[in-house]
Amino acid sequence: MLKRLCLLAVSVCAIAAAPVVANAYPMFTPSACSWHVIPSPNGVADGNDLYAVTAISPTDAWAGGYYVMGGIDQPLFEHWNGTAWTVVVGPNPGYSFIYSMTAIATNDVWAVGAAFDPVHGVYQNLSEHWNGSVWSIVGVPNNGFVNNFLYGVGATSSSDVLIVGAYAATSSVRKTQVGSWNQAGGSWLLGPGPDKGSGTNVLTAVAPITATNAWAVGVYSVGTTPQTLAEHYNGTKWKVVATPDVNSSNNLLNAIAAVSARDVWAVGDYYNGSIFQTLVENYNGTAWSIVPSPSMGTESTAVFAAAAVTKTDVWAGGEANGTTFGSPFSMNWNGTSWAVVSTPSVGSNDSWINGMAKVPGTKNVWSVGGTSNPDHSIHQTMILEFHC
Repeated sequence: MLKRLCLLAVSVCAIAAAPVVANAYPMFTPSACSWHVIPSPNGVADGNDLYAVTAISPTDAWAGGYYVMGGIDQPLFEHWNGTAWTVVVGPNPGYSFIYSMTAIATNDVWAVGAAFDPVHGVYQNLSEHWNGSVWSIVGVPNNGFVNNFLYGVGATSSSDVLIVGAYAATSSVRKTQVGSWNQAGGSWLLGPGPDKGSGTNVLTAVAPITATNAWAVGVYSVGTTPQTLAEHYNGTKWKVVATPDVNSSNNLLNAIAAVSARDVWAVGDYYNGSIFQTLVENYNGTAWSIVPSPSMGTESTAVFAAAAVTKTDVWAGGEANGTTFGSPFSMNWNGTSWAVVSTPSVGSNDSWINGMAKVPGTKNVWSVGGTSNPDHSIHQTMILEFHC
């Protein structure tokens, strides 16, 4: 079960698995450092997935996603106290998902996604806030009574919180939406963002560096084909910035992580005509460029998550989809090159990584996602931690 959001009017959700000539890929040598499966609870027995994770400290982290109860998707929140993950009850607006989270402090955590509006028959933007005691829904504007989705949230302080996503401009075209938290007024400001071309544009992730410097990435369509999209925020407005593509086929940027203003990483995948392979781009303060990255040979490899620890320690994760089952995929940047990192699966069936986050003050990294049984009738959460 890949976290491939159907971003365009024509779905690009499928991951092909046609064989190609195998390529050699470097393997990360972690010494005593490795990924470890950390037990994680579920909201229900058979329908759970985690999309996002964020950490305040080694003893304080959050994960979010959804679980299905009575046929209704509901927000799923889980908290790490340094010893164990536990489910924390949050408000349920019905048919809703958490796609992204960001933590500013123990009593200041944001989660965003979408919730179904039964009156108008569409999805609307959703934001929830943790104040240290409870989760509560915080109203967020929408671009009309059409489908609105928030896919990314990021912050550098309580007064510098950004959200990005997309809304349905027409029945077949989606456009970007961007917003910010107005601390003084205690409310969200949101509206359409800039777009590239006249087709679909979607922002999937955001990485604020300072209050006047932030990046967001996603895709825009050339006809029905997705190509990479990056936008920069200067504290006042957003603008589209050129990004390269590997080819004229599907190229997607799904996640972003910033080391500094002159070292920003965007990750995703591209279709080479037979399978999907990893796509990594770096912004050096002047321009975006493609950085060589490994894929898992003949397996389609999709990347959905990123986390930056230092300039010589950057992570990306997703899923390598074999002929039978998919398995978690991760790779690491050591300051010189990207290398595949051995990543454990949970069980013998599909497992995948949807989100990543560094643990402040350490070299540790959290990854969250899910696992399923052979026919995908049962989904359960999966949490991994890379530590030494």
